[in-house]
Amino acid sequence: MTLSVVYACLRNLADDIGTMPIKVYARDAGGGKAERRDHPVWALVHDAPNDEMTASDFWGTMVHWAAGWGNGFAEIEKDGRGNPLAMWPIHPSRMTLNRDRQSGRLFYEARADDGGTTTQIRPDSVLHIKGFGTGLWGYSAIQYGAESMGLGLALQQFGSSFFANGINTNGVSTGRHCSNRIR
Repeated sequence: MTLSVVYACLRNLADDIGTMPIKVYARDAGGGKAERRDHPVWALVHDAPNDEMTASDFWGTMVHWAAGWGNGFAEIEKDGRGNPLAMWPIHPSRMTLNRDRQSGRLFYEARADDGGTTTQIRPDSVLHIKGFGTGLWGYSAIQYGAESMGLGLALQQFGSSFFANGINTNGVSTGRHCSNRIR
């Protein structure tokens, strides 16, 4: 995130997608689709996922995490009947995906902010937006591009230092040798 081009790309992607309206659709009898404003998740995905965030803030955060970390997560809070009430983002650094050894079922594990306690969360209670990659876990585009980004950071630091010194150099090599003095 300290490389300006990476920051700008992630911000633009998250801001642009975050401001797009997310809607719920259902197939109609003719094979088309129709908006379902009466669906229980409409308000969560379109208006506000929880009492503390707008839809734009939430989706921007999820896209930023999916692109930057490879995965974006939110826990789906449900009522006693299993209806969704809210979605709460969980930072990707705090989430893991595991498989129960006996049943073979997948489950998420969320680590608390204190770093010690963990909570198991069923997959049907997690919104998991995967970034690049296939399968169960997304891969970070930033990790894939780390080498070229490292070069970009080095060039950025060199350029800053070079221009901060008024483009002054300590010495110049012209590529010519002083062979004319040997004669």
